[in-house]
Amino acid sequence: MADEQDILAAVNAEVGGMTPEKMKEELLKFRVRQKTQQKKNYGSGKQKEYQQKQREKFKAMKAAAIAAGIWEGIEAEAEETAEQKVAQLKVAKESDSE
Repeated sequence: MADEQDILAAVNAEVGGMTPEKMKEELLKFRVRQKTQQKKNYGSGKQKEYQQKQREKFKAMKAAAIAAGIWEGIEAEAEETAEQKVAQLKVAKESDSE
């Protein structure tokens, strides 16, 4: 939890130190990128269709894995792999800050 608080404090300090012009520039860049993505993906409904397909595919595969009795093993392996990745990211972050 301390890491999240440190990140939040750093972000607040950075934002607090911005001039209104710099803040406008950053926000405008961010919003233009968001709006561009929305118009590319959501305009035709392709993104929502893709997301729905992926959710349904995941649900079907999960149900099949539960029925086959392999879901618990998948969950355990996913948890272990996620912990390893987080540990690697922490090491990389620490070496970047040195």
